[in-house]
Amino acid sequence: LQLASVGCHRRCPASNHILHKIQMQSQFLYACLAALGCGILLLSINAPAFGSGCDSKVDVDFLASTKRRDAVLERVVKQAVADVLVSSTRRDAVLDRGGVQQVGVDIVASSTQRDPMLERLEQAAMDKQYTFERKDCSAEWTPFLPSWPCMWGKHLIGTKFLCGVVNYLQQSCVVYSFGSNLHFEFESAVYEMNPNCEIHIFDPTVPAFTADMEFAFGSGRRWTFHHVGLSSHKQNLPGVGPVDSLGNIARELGHTHVDILKIDVERSEYPTVKTWQSSGETLNIPSIGQIQMEIHDVHIRPDDVIALFQKFEELDFKHVHTELNSCRHAEIVMVQRDFVPGKRSYPMRRGTRRVPEGGLQHLPGVSRLSFATVLEMSEKAQARNAFPLKGHPPAAAKNIMTITANYPCRWTEEFAGGRPVCGLRELSSHSPVCEAVAMNSMYSGPDFRRGLRAIIPNCNVTLVQLRRPPLYRPDNRCGPFLSPDLSGPAQCADKNPCCAAEGNYCGSTPQHCAGTDFRKVRASENPLHSPTDERDGVIKWASDIQQPSLQYYDVVQASGPSVQAVLEWLQAGGRAGQLILEMAPESIGQVAQLEGLGFRTYQKHWLKEEPELKLGARIEVAMLHKAFNPQGGR
Repeated sequence: LQLASVGCHRRCPASNHILHKIQMQSQFLYACLAALGCGILLLSINAPAFGSGCDSKVDVDFLASTKRRDAVLERVVKQAVADVLVSSTRRDAVLDRGGVQQVGVDIVASSTQRDPMLERLEQAAMDKQYTFERKDCSAEWTPFLPSWPCMWGKHLIGTKFLCGVVNYLQQSCVVYSFGSNLHFEFESAVYEMNPNCEIHIFDPTVPAFTADMEFAFGSGRRWTFHHVGLSSHKQNLPGVGPVDSLGNIARELGHTHVDILKIDVERSEYPTVKTWQSSGETLNIPSIGQIQMEIHDVHIRPDDVIALFQKFEELDFKHVHTELNSCRHAEIVMVQRDFVPGKRSYPMRRGTRRVPEGGLQHLPGVSRLSFATVLEMSEKAQARNAFPLKGHPPAAAKNIMTITANYPCRWTEEFAGGRPVCGLRELSSHSPVCEAVAMNSMYSGPDFRRGLRAIIPNCNVTLVQLRRPPLYRPDNRCGPFLSPDLSGPAQCADKNPCCAAEGNYCGSTPQHCAGTDFRKVRASENPLHSPTDERDGVIKWASDIQQPSLQYYDVVQASGPSVQAVLEWLQAGGRAGQLILEMAPESIGQVAQLEGLGFRTYQKHWLKEEPELKLGARIEVAMLHKAFNPQGGR
């Protein structure tokens, strides 16, 4: 495509405007069609109405005129879309629903009517964006990894990830974009997604738009360009140009709320955000739903990055996405703690809660969890998964930076028993069954099962726990006390084979054996079994590592040596929609093998040491198969 585009430029320079136009529309579909669109344009230019092609003077003024230009572009792009998406036997319904604009909407819309071709195109774009390269980045990045779920689904918009954008499709929104350098892929994609969004682009380093630039980018229809940049206060920076504060700019434009704030201001983010105030009743910035920002030079200014994230915490923002551009720079996405797409006002102060009451009716599925409960569960998971901002990561934490977690969960993302899950609400609405398995999850399996069933009540969750003798403790405790391998409740040795119902000590008296007699347990079909909390349900105890027993699972969770068993099961033909794997840092090579089987990482966490459970530091990786679609069947 690049070679074809270059050839097109050389053959017909007059077509550069429209080729640039198609490229800058920037929904990945247009990028794929750039060369094709150019070819169609050349055919049009070679037609008699346009003279004799590239050798003759093309009437650029005719092409650039507002009314006729739009008609030409509409025909060019619509025909390009038609040629690609319409088969000889079936006209694609998306063209009948409104042509080019509707294509942009359908690319990001998650619905049961989603066109399979468009679904494959978006998957191809996400896979292209996904980074397989193992970056050799410092462990100092570890505190800046996201630990909050995007409950509304992430989508790739142009080349940027955003949270919940598909929920803006039927309503207006306000978008501020600081820093462009004439690269408008993101803004064009937002416009194609929802032409009702009011988009403002700010860049003092770019001169005012010329007529040719207006034609090439179509800014008059799509957005408003402002020759001003972002700073802590109003001033004229040498070598940059006029800049102003976010609060001043919003007041001049008459906005009290910004739905999407994109910032790429080349290191000015640090002094600018530092001035945002939320103390008392004074707020010197507008209400903001989410922020998409590029942060720079993390490797040499960690104190500035820590201050940045602390300011976000003060403003009640939560971190939902990080994508490394290199080991020095990264794209991050922050959302308000009680973020709801379309909500027009946030307190912007940590500790101020305005949470909708009742069930999550705005999310799909049959879950009866309230929004407040979901947020509380997310807070608990964040406490488990987030590395302290001022912590000092161990050297082994460098291993987690070799994994790029930039494949989006496009559906409801949340936590079940402290572990990340994706799309279960949507699955509950579109599938009568759900199968999940948790393998060797160190007695956290029951919490995971309860969490899954709170989200999707009809899910059949199997717990498989590895147990290795001896299962009795040297201190003679039993019952709820963990066995030496920490896999489950301790049993009693033959010398004192019974666990008293009260006191939880082993013994051989009738009073002890009124509780559990482990001689009978060891004579049973499941000798590894021992009593657990009745709420936990059935646990399948195993003396050796086992592979999952079914051919397909919607969710597979595995810890420690069971991760290798899951990998071998998949290599032998097993299938899964999503994986949640807890592994030692040195086992990170298993992730690359899973990527080769079609899985992509959408979340990763560094789990700190837990000496009381004899657990070292671990890495938790949540992965989706690239064919995963909970709304399209299992």
